[in-house]
Amino acid sequence: MAATWSIESLERTFKLGSKSNVVTKIHWNCNDSTTVGEDTFSGRVSGSQGLDTSDLSGFVAYTKVTEEAALGWLMDAEDEGFKATVEAKIAAQIEKQSTPTSGSGVPW
Repeated sequence: MAATWSIESLERTFKLGSKSNVVTKIHWNCNDSTTVGEDTFSGRVSGSQGLDTSDLSGFVAYTKVTEEAALGWLMDAEDEGFKATVEAKIAAQIEKQSTPTSGSGVPW
């Protein structure tokens, strides 16, 4: 399994100090899946992270922002271990699906 991180949306402030279109929040997703036999099991975690805009010395114009850069900002803004924690949650979702401990239905 290899988790896939993506940026769903960026929020921006049109004017902040002398800068225009400053990214202020990142909306992200992380998902993964695995196939066991003919069954595919998947997990997903998503969230939002505000960005510190108190120091814009490394400002990147909104039109020049790449998904790779936004993912870097996300990881920098979060606590140490964030990535591993999210990916562990997804792995647990997949594990629960692929090895159920209960079920429902009818026998006919």
